[in-house]
Amino acid sequence: MRILCKEGVWFKELNKSLMDFSGVLDRLWSDFGHGDPTITSAADGKHGVNSYHPLGYAWDIRIWGMSATEAETAASALRNQLRGINPAYDVVYGDEKHKDHIHVEFDLKRAGTLEG
Repeated sequence: MRILCKEGVWFKELNKSLMDFSGVLDRLWSDFGHGDPTITSAADGKHGVNSYHPLGYAWDIRIWGMSATEAETAASALRNQLRGINPAYDVVYGDEKHKDHIHVEFDLKRAGTLEG
């Protein structure tokens, strides 16, 4: 498995959700022919009030060199594979805040491990 990280990215913890995501990302990304995947944000950076990034349960993936169609195909494949592991995974691409990366999170509320 080889997944790159942008300089400055840090992970709060190596949890099962991150490990499952990493395994799926590694297996699928080579199918898209864009080299090794790069995580551009994990627990670092500025994120919204209800973001799972600071908790260690959200990750962003670089999509440089991908067309919008390729990125949507990649996001859809990630979504399908991850939800096969656990339906609490969410994969977002293409909305106003996610046009230049794919956002993946493990929704702790949906998983029943966070109240709120």
